[in-house]
Amino acid sequence: LQLAQPLGELEVTIADQDGYTAEAHAASLLEGLGIPEARQRRPLAELSGGYRLRVLLAQTLFQQPDLLLLDEPTNHLDLPSIRWLEGHLSSFPGTLVLVSHDRFFLNSVCDHMADMDYETLTVYPGNYDAFEAAKALAQEQKLAEIANAEKKQAEMQAFVDRFRAKATKARQAQSRVKQLERIEIPEIRRTSRQYPGFAFSQARPSGQEVLAVHGLGKSYGAQRVLHDVSFEVKRGEKVAVVGANGVGKSTLLMIIAGELKPDMGRVQYGYEASLGYFAQDHHQTLRGRAGVYDWLRSELPSADIGLLRGTLGKVLFSGDDQTKPVSALSGGEAARLLLAALMVRRGNLMILDEPTNHLDLEAREALMEALVAYSGTLLLVSHDRHVVSTVADRVLALSQDGLTDFPGGYDAYLPIPPSL
Repeated sequence: LQLAQPLGELEVTIADQDGYTAEAHAASLLEGLGIPEARQRRPLAELSGGYRLRVLLAQTLFQQPDLLLLDEPTNHLDLPSIRWLEGHLSSFPGTLVLVSHDRFFLNSVCDHMADMDYETLTVYPGNYDAFEAAKALAQEQKLAEIANAEKKQAEMQAFVDRFRAKATKARQAQSRVKQLERIEIPEIRRTSRQYPGFAFSQARPSGQEVLAVHGLGKSYGAQRVLHDVSFEVKRGEKVAVVGANGVGKSTLLMIIAGELKPDMGRVQYGYEASLGYFAQDHHQTLRGRAGVYDWLRSELPSADIGLLRGTLGKVLFSGDDQTKPVSALSGGEAARLLLAALMVRRGNLMILDEPTNHLDLEAREALMEALVAYSGTLLLVSHDRHVVSTVADRVLALSQDGLTDFPGGYDAYLPIPPSL
């Protein structure tokens, strides 16, 4: 009896702390974040850096805190995992504060936006779309207020200048001078937002058939990532490749770009096709001690010096920034430099592997607009649904079962349940 009482108390404590459901809860979190059951008992050291971050995110969610602080939680997540996380956080009962550059994610999860701009912090009710509209309206109202004050000031100054010397109008002119002194022009601080001037063009158009992929296969040891992948891309198409992490999206793009040899199959380029490739791993491309301008010059030695410097300025490298070593660039700076190289190269087939990684919302918006305006052919891997849904007119969904073609773009692909 003496032993039964402590055991009973212990059972109550375990139940109160959700001890009997903790293991199932942890497994559900890991599964939702893309870590299958077969990997959940394996050592953490076996996982890649991106998947370790998923485990840390699952650990944070498992604690069920009252206040949850998340800094870029969608980084390293694929589309199915992002959609799962949205649903999980939408039902989170506590207070959530997060930083994210994923517009879709912000719209789905958040009901207030804290905007850090104009040297101050302003909180707007609603999701990101509502915030953007409210901020634009406030800016328009401030500019209208300034314009009205300046117009009134100019009219009074003109009256003073015209009638100051006339005795009959001198008293009125003096009154206007005093009114002028009382007019205050509202101060408008400069925004900290900076939008790169991305713009892509093609030196010459390609033939109608730009790219044909025939029966590609690729394995890394015993792990097969691509099997009998075939598709064609025509001139002017903008194709997004989507799918869970690990199904071979980056491998596919590397093979098409000539950076990796397939185990089987072949890639065939069409007439006059000229390639521009943006690799997901920036460090693979940007190495050494060369400065920003010198690196770009070495990549495109025949380009005009003025064109190179002007292009760097458009993507926010000006003055001393152009001498900064490429090895010291931040992720966003590195992405902007690689995109600048594509701008100068002017290829008619661009292959982009996660180009929005490390870019802030302003740079993402600018890149998205530039890709929409691009008249060439585009093959894109991205987990940014705003970019995919806006830019792509065709989606290739890659999975372990093969490739599925959705000619209607992201809207046609979206109803398909995510496969984990």
